[in-house]
Amino acid sequence: FTITLVLLLGYSVPYAFLGLNGDATSGTLLFYALMIIAMALLCYGAIKIKNITILIIGNILSFASSYIFLLQSQLEEMTGYFKPFYASGLLSIMSVIAILIQLLFAYKHHIKHRK
Repeated sequence: FTITLVLLLGYSVPYAFLGLNGDATSGTLLFYALMIIAMALLCYGAIKIKNITILIIGNILSFASSYIFLLQSQLEEMTGYFKPFYASGLLSIMSVIAILIQLLFAYKHHIKHRK
């Protein structure tokens, strides 16, 4: 139960927002890399304890927290910076891609260990 709670708390961090915000404020892609590393570690944890539900709920929590932070920030007004998207559109695309990649890894891990 403790591991599940820690994973869900880890997923609750607004990783996509932090990536967008870091890019917009410092002009570096480093924050996207940190987002990818953090999400990969959380995905690994969910796969390790064989609980894909955490992966799905966690990604929803991460998207929700990122969206809430985005609404409170000035990023949506930076329409030219994230061309051809608004910040909210890019946040949504990043979140969908993140969960799809994580589900793919979970599926591949499941198939690999089933044989």
